[in-house]
Amino acid sequence: MPEERGKVLAILRNKNYLLLWSGQLISSIGTSFNAISLYFLLLKSSELGGILPLFGLFFLNALVYLVFAPFTGALVDTWNRRRTMIAADLVRAGLVMLIPFTTSLWQIYALNFFISLFTLFFDPARNSLLPRVLEERKDLLFIGNSFMTSSTSIAETIGFLTGGMFIVAFGYAAAFYLDSLTFVLSAICVLLLKVKEPEAEPGVEVAQVVESFWRKIREGVKLVLAEGKLRSLFSYYFLFALGFGAGNFLFPILIEEGYQLGADAFGFFSGTMTFGYLVGSFIIGPLGDRLNRYKLFLAAVLLIGLSTVLLGSVASLGWAIPWAFLIGFLNPVTLVFSRVFIQEEVAEGKLGRVFSLFSLVMQVGLMASLGISLGLLQVLPIRSVMVALGLSTTLVALVGPSLTRFGKYAGRLDEAEGTEVSASG
Repeated sequence: MPEERGKVLAILRNKNYLLLWSGQLISSIGTSFNAISLYFLLLKSSELGGILPLFGLFFLNALVYLVFAPFTGALVDTWNRRRTMIAADLVRAGLVMLIPFTTSLWQIYALNFFISLFTLFFDPARNSLLPRVLEERKDLLFIGNSFMTSSTSIAETIGFLTGGMFIVAFGYAAAFYLDSLTFVLSAICVLLLKVKEPEAEPGVEVAQVVESFWRKIREGVKLVLAEGKLRSLFSYYFLFALGFGAGNFLFPILIEEGYQLGADAFGFFSGTMTFGYLVGSFIIGPLGDRLNRYKLFLAAVLLIGLSTVLLGSVASLGWAIPWAFLIGFLNPVTLVFSRVFIQEEVAEGKLGRVFSLFSLVMQVGLMASLGISLGLLQVLPIRSVMVALGLSTTLVALVGPSLTRFGKYAGRLDEAEGTEVSASG
């Protein structure tokens, strides 16, 4: 326990970390307001109507990740990461501010295309910068990543619980303006960071940048394919995304069609889930340093699957709330586990491309999950589709480790700090 307290204190005394954490909290508050507005705006859209406009948005965002994720990470590895984050925040602020002025569905899709694209620059830059923010202390990576995820859960808990009331009082446009403002505040937090990092080489010609770009892409793919540990991680998470990937996107449909409720109920449901995420974020860091992280991760996947089955089995929001909380509580385990795994196994100079390739694999699984779910919704009610997703996720937890050879590396993250772990590919 004294060791865990020492790590927590080291995190809280790190001004750069607190700035980065605060920036994520601020921008996520606006994003949660944005999500409620956009989801129900599309569900009520006069164009097409029903779930199709919403699924169109989900597919578009996933497609952006699928096509551009590997390339943005390679570029981030050659750029100043702090400046990349600032630029991405400011561009997204401008794009979000334009949403209230749209007059058709395609305009909303176009703006969200570019918002998703610039998020692809921001996320790998943030993940790659974190080890430097933590002063390259690998013993703080697990707790640092866990606390970082809490910024999102704190913001979304606040945002979702109040977002419905805010939109009723001030309208959809105000929610988008607030989101734009929070991106600007996030950029200011990043600007105040004092972190030393390698600068991009000055005077590099375009041809050299392009050649370096493709070389880094090839290196990233070869690295993942050559390393058994990385290959098994990517394979297992693909199955996880295939099983549960559509779950988060089906929740607004579950609230409206399954429980016959509206935006306020969705805000309460999502706020409960993100409150669980918040609690889990603060507990998982210290807990992950004391327990077998691999077994903790598999238990989380199993319980997420069973909780999703129960969400589809109950008939009212009141009975769904405990399972929504549990899914939120367990989500940080799956997120932090993958981040730490990659950060510990990959050299700093290659982190950006590996994180981007990981996002690519997840998006392929997510798009497949969305496609399957959309097909199921044509013949089954939403609650039955939720049960099917939960059963598939449970199956991944039970048989996935054997199929992907991920079980071969059980307990790897519990080795002593700094110990080299050998494993055949």
